[in-house]
Amino acid sequence: MDIEKHMNNRPLTYVESESGEDQVLTPNLIMWGQGAHILEDIEVEDDELTWFHRRLNNAKQHAWSRWQREYLHSLMESHRVKRLDAHAPEVGEIVLILGEEKNRGCWKKGKVIRIVKGTDGVARAVILLHKGKQLERPIQSVCPLEIRSAEHEPEQGACPKRREPTRERRRAAVDAASRIKNIFRDDD
Repeated sequence: MDIEKHMNNRPLTYVESESGEDQVLTPNLIMWGQGAHILEDIEVEDDELTWFHRRLNNAKQHAWSRWQREYLHSLMESHRVKRLDAHAPEVGEIVLILGEEKNRGCWKKGKVIRIVKGTDGVARAVILLHKGKQLERPIQSVCPLEIRSAEHEPEQGACPKRREPTRERRRAAVDAASRIKNIFRDDD
């Protein structure tokens, strides 16, 4: 930025020492109507700089740890609750591959390319594509992210697929759902 200001403050024509002109014709004068003033370097003391640096690093670390602790954990929990057919991800989904690391941010990511079903027809494992290699992992060791392949997402206006019949809901679940509905009706 300083180099640009210096270059554009140079005169375009020869300047005579005795000319009566107040301003010399420069690129900055043409572009902005005035010459650019060059700011002096700001001197920051080392203590102040290290304080800013430490504060910035602390903020980054706090955001990263909070994302790992809250977002990834809630993502795993929501997929455990929402999935009907044994938590099986769909083909084309991006998943986290659970690893030995405690730090979830270091877990590998992969794309589901095939679902392996057992003899009973229930999904037991998935074949993943990770860095060009195929990996086979059990359903329990993958956590679907919120990213899905566009080729497998339903089109707007398309009829939803018919679900396979599932076992009957437990009476406690039905009672809880009706109580929740009644609470919301009473609030209105």
